[in-house]
Amino acid sequence: MPQARIAIVEDSPVMQAILTDAVQGAGFVIAWTGQNGLEAVEKYRAARPDAVIMDIVMPTMNGIDALDAIIKEDPGARVVMASSISDARTVVQCLHKGARRYVVKPYSGSDIVKTLETVLAETAGSAS
Repeated sequence: MPQARIAIVEDSPVMQAILTDAVQGAGFVIAWTGQNGLEAVEKYRAARPDAVIMDIVMPTMNGIDALDAIIKEDPGARVVMASSISDARTVVQCLHKGARRYVVKPYSGSDIVKTLETVLAETAGSAS
């Protein structure tokens, strides 16, 4: 069985490195990385990963707008939002727009890995 391919969209190089280490350490493959929402949408179109971890506050296009664009193009996309924004309104907005989960910073690498494993397991039966 092939390893799941995970995309990471995070404008902070430090956070991107933490996410990359956690994802690779869990045995997943990094499909691609991006630093803003526009880049995420373009790269998603070119190479659809098994899941995306995406920040909200980023330059060029924020993560909520990128989530909206990705889900409109691929309603089955598995997007996990990972942000320091913790207000209920934003969390609900992201989940309503199609995010599978919402993880609040600061998070640990194990938090991200558990979330990815859950999201991938939940949707494994629906994949064709």
